[in-house]
Amino acid sequence: MAICSFCLEETDPHTIDQGIGYSEFGSSASIHTDIVEVSTCCDSPIFEGHIYSDEKSEPTANKNHYNKDGNLIVAKGQKYECRRIMGYYIDSEGERQQISKVYKKPIS
Repeated sequence: MAICSFCLEETDPHTIDQGIGYSEFGSSASIHTDIVEVSTCCDSPIFEGHIYSDEKSEPTANKNHYNKDGNLIVAKGQKYECRRIMGYYIDSEGERQQISKVYKKPIS
């Protein structure tokens, strides 16, 4: 399976043409094509990899939860959706990189 390089989610790749198309230089003309495989979610380059754990739960917050910028995401006592994703991908240098992401979203 492929991993999107932007959002680090599993994706099915599709091919697109990133070429510049028709071009002329002096008296010669040509059509430039550059066929690449990209992710279906973000049209970003893809890595080889696998997501091996994707868990969802709906706990109640026992404290305030903040993001990296210090903004409140979930207030104490509020019910929220928590998603934990774990996996790996092989980067452009052939090294295996760990994926570990947690998403928290309040439930209205």
